[in-house]
Amino acid sequence: MFRLFSSRRQSDPDPRVAGIGRPNAAPAKNSDPKSSRIGWLGRWESVGRRARLLVPAAMVAPTSIAAILIIATLIAAAAVSSASAAPLDRGEVDAEAAWMVHLDVDALRDSQSVNRWIRPWLQSPAVRAKIDELDEQIGFDPTTDLHGVTLYGNKLIPNRGVVIMHGQADAERLHAFLREQPDYRTREYDGRELLSWTSRHRGQPHTVHASEASPGRMLFSRDKDDLTTALKVLAGQRPSLADTGPHPSKSPPGTMLTIRMRKLSQSRLGLKSPLFRLSETISFILGEHQGEAFIRGRIEARSGEHVDEFRDVAKGLLALARLLRADDDDLLQLLDEVQIHTADTAVEMHWSGQMEDVAKVVLREHLRKALSSRHRVNDNGSPKN
Repeated sequence: MFRLFSSRRQSDPDPRVAGIGRPNAAPAKNSDPKSSRIGWLGRWESVGRRARLLVPAAMVAPTSIAAILIIATLIAAAAVSSASAAPLDRGEVDAEAAWMVHLDVDALRDSQSVNRWIRPWLQSPAVRAKIDELDEQIGFDPTTDLHGVTLYGNKLIPNRGVVIMHGQADAERLHAFLREQPDYRTREYDGRELLSWTSRHRGQPHTVHASEASPGRMLFSRDKDDLTTALKVLAGQRPSLADTGPHPSKSPPGTMLTIRMRKLSQSRLGLKSPLFRLSETISFILGEHQGEAFIRGRIEARSGEHVDEFRDVAKGLLALARLLRADDDDLLQLLDEVQIHTADTAVEMHWSGQMEDVAKVVLREHLRKALSSRHRVNDNGSPKN
């Protein structure tokens, strides 16, 4: 029988006893697997104000970074430690990948800041009801059963790419759920079972392809060729990033989010900035270690002659931010911690500090923009009388 991730039996002890999940939560009532498109299997309808996670579409579109961050927030913050960590495995990613995003969900769970901010939200009745519904249908609670997600594609084209998920679900309930999906079918490919079904994104139908690469590791894609190519990478029939040698910027302990893009000059995403056209690779990591948050950014120029210009652009953006928010002492203090330097043909940006300070600035900026859109604040952000 097809298994998604490693099978979690009904008799297994509930791992949520010490964490966010409710071990004695009542099953979701009147859940209809035909009409309910939940989580990465289709659609997670609104939880709160106009929020909707269209996970399959977001995960395979390199332009959906915002949606990815929302997903990271949702699945992080269980106050239990996982049995196995899921940092980025470069051996899973095709050597020709043009873009790559990795979420280490176990690192998110270990984050003091994420637990402090998101735990009350995950315990709210509306959110918990959706999680319980997903768990009831397929035996999968993302706050405890998901360890890591890697997304990548060999072309910078929307709606192309593959999702690799590490986690565990109840195999029997999942299989029963999938059989109820529209146009569900199975086929064999190179000794593996490939699944497909029809889902909807913004009202438009599309096909989802999936396959279990190994116990605890599942692949999804909108494109069958992308899926089979990814399976070849995992089988060692195509080179992976691990075969290309170590990355020049190694992720430090506690890295939660990793983003990497290359082949920007070949992109069909309409990236017209010279910074992108003259870049070979752009990478970004975010994490927290021993209570201290960090952000690392790196831009590798196609030619060494552009490195100084790239550095000057980065410093100019910092100077512009200081001018625009000269009266925001909290933001200025954060900007003072940003370090910019060059390394061979790359420009690197480093920042470290307290995530609470970042959250305070971000939330205030969000509020300022929201109020400004209603013409209720002055240009400096102070309320009008």
